[in-house]
Amino acid sequence: MNRYFFLVCLAVLFASCTAGKKAVITPVDDIQDLPELVVTPEPQVDEKAVILPYRAAEMREWDLLDTDLDIQFNWENSTAPARAILTMTPLFYPQTNVELDAVGFHLLHVGQVGQSDSLAYRYDGVKLRVELKREIVHGDTLRLEIEYVARPEMNELSQGRAVTSDKGLYFINPIGQYKDKPRQVWTQGETQANSRWVPTFDQPNERATQTFKITVDTIFETLSNGLLTSSLDRGNGKRTDTWRMELPHAPYLMMIAVGDYSITRETWQGIPIEYYVEHGFEHDAKAIFPDVAAMLSFYSDYTGVAYPWSKLAHVVVRDYVSGAMENTTAIVYSENVQRTSQELVDEMRNEQICAHEIFHQWFGDLVTCESWSNTVLNEGFANYGEYLWTEFKYGQEEAEIGRQDELGGYLNELRRKRHPLVDFHYDQPDDMFDAHSYNKGGMVLHMLRQYLGEPLFRAGLTRYLEQNAYSAVEIHHLRLAMESVSGQDLNWFFNQWYFAPGHPTVKWDWNYNAKQQMLTVRTEQVQLLKENNDVYRLPSEIAVLLPGDNVVRFPLTMDEREQFFTFKLAETPVLVDLDPDRILLMEQEHADWSPDAAQAYWRMQPSVWTRLAILDQLGPDYRALQPYPWQDAQWQVRSKALDQVEEIDTMLLKELVRIAREDAHSELRARAIALVADQDWGEDKIQFLKEIIASDKTFPVQATALYALFSLNKSEAMKASQQMDSDESMTNILILSGFFAQAEALDELAYFHKHWENISGYPRMSFMKSYIDLVKNGNDIVKDEAIDRLILDAGSFEWTTMRRYAAFRALALLRQQLLNTDSDRAEKIRNNQDRIKSNETDPTLLRYYNNY
Repeated sequence: MNRYFFLVCLAVLFASCTAGKKAVITPVDDIQDLPELVVTPEPQVDEKAVILPYRAAEMREWDLLDTDLDIQFNWENSTAPARAILTMTPLFYPQTNVELDAVGFHLLHVGQVGQSDSLAYRYDGVKLRVELKREIVHGDTLRLEIEYVARPEMNELSQGRAVTSDKGLYFINPIGQYKDKPRQVWTQGETQANSRWVPTFDQPNERATQTFKITVDTIFETLSNGLLTSSLDRGNGKRTDTWRMELPHAPYLMMIAVGDYSITRETWQGIPIEYYVEHGFEHDAKAIFPDVAAMLSFYSDYTGVAYPWSKLAHVVVRDYVSGAMENTTAIVYSENVQRTSQELVDEMRNEQICAHEIFHQWFGDLVTCESWSNTVLNEGFANYGEYLWTEFKYGQEEAEIGRQDELGGYLNELRRKRHPLVDFHYDQPDDMFDAHSYNKGGMVLHMLRQYLGEPLFRAGLTRYLEQNAYSAVEIHHLRLAMESVSGQDLNWFFNQWYFAPGHPTVKWDWNYNAKQQMLTVRTEQVQLLKENNDVYRLPSEIAVLLPGDNVVRFPLTMDEREQFFTFKLAETPVLVDLDPDRILLMEQEHADWSPDAAQAYWRMQPSVWTRLAILDQLGPDYRALQPYPWQDAQWQVRSKALDQVEEIDTMLLKELVRIAREDAHSELRARAIALVADQDWGEDKIQFLKEIIASDKTFPVQATALYALFSLNKSEAMKASQQMDSDESMTNILILSGFFAQAEALDELAYFHKHWENISGYPRMSFMKSYIDLVKNGNDIVKDEAIDRLILDAGSFEWTTMRRYAAFRALALLRQQLLNTDSDRAEKIRNNQDRIKSNETDPTLLRYYNNY
């Protein structure tokens, strides 16, 4: 499951997922004043005061072999009539009953296939206990038939961080009430929600094949695990699609999606790859889901295990309750990944999500954690899959930037929670989907890779996957696989990183004895001692910068509370760097390098972590660095250098103009434009900005240049904006609507009306804000037309709640602006808002409306 939630999908359209990267400031309304976007920090928790139960892997009495499901959808009442045949055998001991997870069903019949009599059962709405007529022994097969109606609207039991709802089966706009939202059905099984729509043993240590027969209206496409084996027209506008999953997988990975999709197809080594997107995005499908075929090739090669499934499909759904989900052969994504190719230029978020979910097809799907206590075996690997792909495609330094962000996310989470990676004492399963399992889990794998070496690490992955394919595992399976290929005892590594919470903090310093020609490095582990009163074993090295720009490295292993390491050196060091590649998940405490030492080290182009740290340390003095940091090979370093700019001289101005025209990354080009826009330089700035708008088709650059041009020449900016008018992507509409509002271009009200139906979700808040900012400058006719239009939106139940709220909020903003100048219209707005509130039945909207 992907950890990203796209709560703000407007202002961050120009930002990447890397925490160190800042978005270009564009005139787009900040929508974070929405009540639902307010984040309240969690209180500090005294872990010792909370005693949580031990979470064992679920006991298995039966081995589920196959699920044969025949399911339909009653859109009018959001229910799903179904018949399931479960084929199973006792795991070992003879059995006289079966207890299944089956939440919220209306049961119609429970029996054995081939027998006319029903079976007795007890059902409490959550567990279905079926009494068998005879004892079933190991080796015998039981085929249990259950007819029922799944009622997902009755099944929402809890909310979590990773999954915000656990209804399992979701009807989206089922009766077509909302004109601005498609009708869909989709499922979300992780952690244990698929038992809301199909009876099963809903635990990650179960595994079975499946056949799903899905009956839908012929206007809809369907998707499920495995391959589509038949599609039968049943008449009366109905069709039954049969999907067969020939290889066994865990119940939480079962899925169904139904909707009016455009499907783009390709193949990889004979395996079908499919992209289900909404109509209008079919030409952007491969940009939305980038490099899928290449990822399959890379991961197959890296792990030594070929992609193990029959297909790989990707589907976008509305109102998804998570970021993305790695269902076997059929990955589900939130609608926020669905953007145009131009909007996705220099945007790595989609690529990282795809890499994460695709690596799950090996780690999580082929080999599955046996319990949620071992979630790190799923999510830590998927997280590290992002690193591996980035390293392969973009180089190690790009991947290291991501790992630096992972460390920041993990350290931030430590402010409120701290637990072992393998945690047998969580509260709810969803609690395990956190920055420990993802971020720390990936960083620990990186340490293991560096410690063992690349060839051995990859051989260990191959052994782990081959030995445990199509089965459930715990962390010791990974340890044993790595030990079997390395010949090493790795208990020390797994004990300190997987079974103990926290991480080390090392305080260190150094001195050099010129007479003895001896460098001494002192280290002290100053973290709180763990329960067994030990310290970490930390294999690492130091980098020593010598006069003459020479760097030498020495290995060391920190495994005592305080240690002294000595190294013979003929020259006085300029600088010493512990763990120079920042391999260890470790915080360091040491004195800053002197500016001269930092500048000398910079010349040696140390790790990207170190170069960013030097920029932070030097601040405005970064101009003394050679080579210039804005010429660095890594764009994030160039970006941080531009953040440091305070004064711009002739030389820097020339560099910024070059960056604006030539830099490979659009965000840096946009930043450079923003920096030079206010400078007095010989070149014709107006012509320069016009050329940028005409030639650079990336949105951050166009937006920044357009606003810079507007500050110089409104007429030329208005002409330039017409070059952007033909692009109907959401980002471009938001840029131009904000621009027209700032320009007070009342002639462009038609642009808003033209695109009134094109903006939905959170971005509509910004669109409406720009609309009001323009309307307020109009005459009475303009204001009256706007008020009527907004009242119609806010008061009509044919629109989604977000569209209604956006209109209601826009009315409130306009009313505030009119209070002192036009009391009659302000009162008209107030009266209509009161009427809209009195008619509204949605409790969430009412809560928001009460803020105005």
